[in-house]
Amino acid sequence: MTAYDHLYCDDIVLPAGNLRELRSGAQRAQIVIVTKSPTNLGHLEKQTIKKRLALQSGQQLFFSSIDYDEHIYSATEKLALQTIKNIKWKRKSLNFYKKLSYIYNKDILKCSIYK
Repeated sequence: MTAYDHLYCDDIVLPAGNLRELRSGAQRAQIVIVTKSPTNLGHLEKQTIKKRLALQSGQQLFFSSIDYDEHIYSATEKLALQTIKNIKWKRKSLNFYKKLSYIYNKDILKCSIYK
């Protein structure tokens, strides 16, 4: 796996870089996954990345992306992220913060993982 904005072909081994082994170690992989790719990544750009990674014959290349929801969910409520973005987080927003905190804490206490 390699991040879209930080491909392993552009990195070096620790401690100077982030790789745990030499780039040539990627030759052992059967598949390579480029993570955090834009959702609208075009065919031409995918081919460019494939060439930059210099994949061997038989290696498969996949792209994954992250698509965030527009809402925050709890066990009992749904809140639009835009609502939070529009808040001017100053002292006068303390009541809204307390409400969010109450909903969050109430639902956390219902969750078996946190008991």
